[in-house]
Amino acid sequence: MHVALATTTDLEIMDQDDDVLGAALERAGASYAMAVWDDPWVDWSIFDVVVIRSTWDYTSRRDEYVAWATAVEDAGALLCNSAEVVRWNTHKGYLMELEDRGVPVVPTAWLGQGDQVDLAELRASRGWGDVVIKPAVSAGAFDTFLVRADDADGQASLDRLVADGDTLVQPFLV
Repeated sequence: MHVALATTTDLEIMDQDDDVLGAALERAGASYAMAVWDDPWVDWSIFDVVVIRSTWDYTSRRDEYVAWATAVEDAGALLCNSAEVVRWNTHKGYLMELEDRGVPVVPTAWLGQGDQVDLAELRASRGWGDVVIKPAVSAGAFDTFLVRADDADGQASLDRLVADGDTLVQPFLV
């Protein structure tokens, strides 16, 4: 079995966790290689399995990333997780679906790209004090802000995020 550990250009050097995974794969009789997900020269059809490991740069190119996941599957490799899961999980809108199915989630104000929202009014209408503002497509807390109730700069952060894409506002929970 030949396994690809999908990563990003910035992280194509293995980290400590990848060393442990690589050693385990070799003990199981598999060969493996680090492969940059958006490298056009990678032939995904040579791999039996592609494991998504450290593809953190997808957030600025989600559509391209979802297309890549589909292409990996179309090439015949088993993608862990599937392209459908990648599509579903790379936009935090999946939280709405979970909530609709009865799964408890943090209360959320869902804002679409370009929405005009007064943060103070939103907080007041929901009874929220401190809030967390974050993009719907993000990883590793990138562009995530804790905005205290008395922070006048929070509106600017919200406006910038909403201008760029779908955004979530949630009460800060301790």
